[in-house]
Amino acid sequence: MMFHLPPSVFMDLLSQLDDQYSRFSLENNFLLQHNIRKSKRNLQDNFQEDPIQMSMIIYNCLKEERKILEKRPEI
Repeated sequence: MMFHLPPSVFMDLLSQLDDQYSRFSLENNFLLQHNIRKSKRNLQDNFQEDPIQMSMIIYNCLKEERKILEKRPEI
């Protein structure tokens, strides 16, 4: 795994959340503003120091999803 990517991808994710927050501000959508701000804060609190941990969680979830999809019957 490329360990230099998770921090930059994490920062990009936070930046995209900022962009969405700004967009919802322009639309006066206070509920979505709140949700975006809360999501960003939660991500920062849990993964700012170790974005690799977040990438590993996502990786493992996708791996499990692949297993589930491979087991499903063909239609």
